[in-house]
Amino acid sequence: MAEGNSFPSGYHSVNQYLVIGNVLEFIGFSQTVFNAVLVKQIKEENGMYAEVRIGDTCIMMEENHQISHLYSSSLWVYVRDVDAIYDRALKAAVHHLKRLHTSTEKTKWLK
Repeated sequence: MAEGNSFPSGYHSVNQYLVIGNVLEFIGFSQTVFNAVLVKQIKEENGMYAEVRIGDTCIMMEENHQISHLYSSSLWVYVRDVDAIYDRALKAAVHHLKRLHTSTEKTKWLK
């Protein structure tokens, strides 16, 4: 993959990705307590995906999809060359959880 210029505006190199039971409840809580701003909300077949911004930090979340994630949270890491990082991770004995996914982004899942 060719190197990109940067990760998306408003995100950091490392971002928290939560898998929670009730996305709407968390959005309401974070808005009430932390004055969070709803950035994105997508109704999906098996629940919901959303992003809120608290200060300068984006928190990504989805409702509990047992097939999609083995853990309740993960780190979403933006890198300039996902293929090179992925290859290094595999050489370091990281386990592959999900194949490369291409839509608007390339995503790799590692454990």
